[in-house]
Amino acid sequence: MPSITERTDWYGTAKSDAINGNDGNNILYGNAGNDVLTAGEGDGVSVLIGGEGNDRLVAGSQSDTFRVTTESDSYYDSTGGHSDLIVGFDPAHDLLDLTAVGYDGLGHGYGGRLELIYNEALDRTYLRGYDYDYTPGGDPKLFQVALQGDYRTTLTDANFWHLEERDLFDDTLTGTDAGQETLSGEGGRDTLDGAGGDDRIDGGADGDWLTGGSGADTFFFSAVGDSYRTDTTDVRHRDLITDFNAADGDLIDLSTLGFTGLGNGHDGTLKLTVNAAGTQTALKSLDADAEGRSFEILFNGNLRSELSQGSVIFASNDTGSVVEHEVGIVGVDSTVPDIA
Repeated sequence: MPSITERTDWYGTAKSDAINGNDGNNILYGNAGNDVLTAGEGDGVSVLIGGEGNDRLVAGSQSDTFRVTTESDSYYDSTGGHSDLIVGFDPAHDLLDLTAVGYDGLGHGYGGRLELIYNEALDRTYLRGYDYDYTPGGDPKLFQVALQGDYRTTLTDANFWHLEERDLFDDTLTGTDAGQETLSGEGGRDTLDGAGGDDRIDGGADGDWLTGGSGADTFFFSAVGDSYRTDTTDVRHRDLITDFNAADGDLIDLSTLGFTGLGNGHDGTLKLTVNAAGTQTALKSLDADAEGRSFEILFNGNLRSELSQGSVIFASNDTGSVVEHEVGIVGVDSTVPDIA
């Protein structure tokens, strides 16, 4: 996401919510329901994540990112369309982050490239993908997202986060200094280096070596199996983040894992510990899952003051009302650079 060190996180409910971002920096999670998410109109930037349901995502006045995290959030099948609708998208500075569902540009709908289809009657541009995992007898959900308006001549690959992905086991991936990128290692003990730019880094399963590089980088974990230990000695599956820096806007994204905040490591909280030498920090759960795995991430350095509610994105809201959570990192420059 953009270099945001102070922001407001908004969490919707299982119902259909209307959430309006403020004039600062925002991350808006719709969660379930048919939501309307509206970015702010001030100087801040926003990331809009509709979640389940047919959501309406409205751009603001600055550079906004529209992110889809699973194909079931925005798709079509034999019963018709169930896709999100993006309104007011400005190709001059807005971005689509579809890397979590495997797409990063325009093409024929296969191999990570989306087909662009314009519906003149509705004045809508559809982006469709045709790759899916075959299930005998199943009704495939094919990715689709809609933009209000005609983007046949204005939408380009420059409006997409770039995806660098490997699944050959023990991969080494290095990003570039250009634009926003997602590095995805999937299986194996991978070495991922974002280099320059504001990157999203997902090591996937097994113990990985993760480096963000310069810029505001987000380290994303989608399952307990991405980084864990099974006892006090077996740490082969635990990720190491080498250069986390909250002052640069780096984030740990645990929004899909169910952890609610920092605490004693039990009942959905994560414990923060620093070794005696002050050279490494661990963020960990002390409760094992059914397979005996306890979620844990290791960091280089003493990050006790940097890993906080402001730099770790915890689970989405499961209460009955919309939650507005203002977060900030003490002692860092709150200036937000232009990401256009």
